[in-house]
Amino acid sequence: MEAQERSVKLIWTAEEKTVAEKKAKETPKVKFKNLKLESITDKNLAEILQAERKIYSGTGLISGQAMVEDIKKGNGFKYSLAMAGIRPGKKQAEIVAYIVAIEDETDEGDPSVYLEDIAVIPGAQKQGIGWELLKTLVDNLKKKAAQDGKPVLLDMHLREGSRALLQKHQDDLKNLGAALIEEVLVSDYYDNGEDSLYQVYAVTA
Repeated sequence: MEAQERSVKLIWTAEEKTVAEKKAKETPKVKFKNLKLESITDKNLAEILQAERKIYSGTGLISGQAMVEDIKKGNGFKYSLAMAGIRPGKKQAEIVAYIVAIEDETDEGDPSVYLEDIAVIPGAQKQGIGWELLKTLVDNLKKKAAQDGKPVLLDMHLREGSRALLQKHQDDLKNLGAALIEEVLVSDYYDNGEDSLYQVYAVTA
């Protein structure tokens, strides 16, 4: 899951590269109207990619077509969601946030739903939109757990800047039926040498 509110900048020197975190520029909050959840489908993939470019511009974190391929190969249309809303002064809705989740395996080889990304466009952040997407995903996984007759494992790798959302809602997730069962710091997980916090949740009906 990529950072929503901070970008990571690579600074190269003659002998080494160092990673410096640069706080994203303050963006005025935008109060979008008529917020509506929708599934990610072939029809709105182009809008999802456009939102991704807005969110990760200048960070080197844009996945683009690779994310599309992950969604298609990992049955991601079944789990991935978007939030659309109307910007003040506009008439047409736009994608303001999305969550991408795909079928995969945990680090120990157990079947899981992997949270690949959750992101909100600048201006719409810190308004609870990311949490609404995550909560809806967990609700859907609870239905899957009921159908399967066993818990669904939800796993993810978190950058440092992405951990706040999960930490803030730990109790809420537990109350929803998503219990944290594994948490491991993975050194040098990302290409730039940044560590990752790997988490696994067991979602029960």
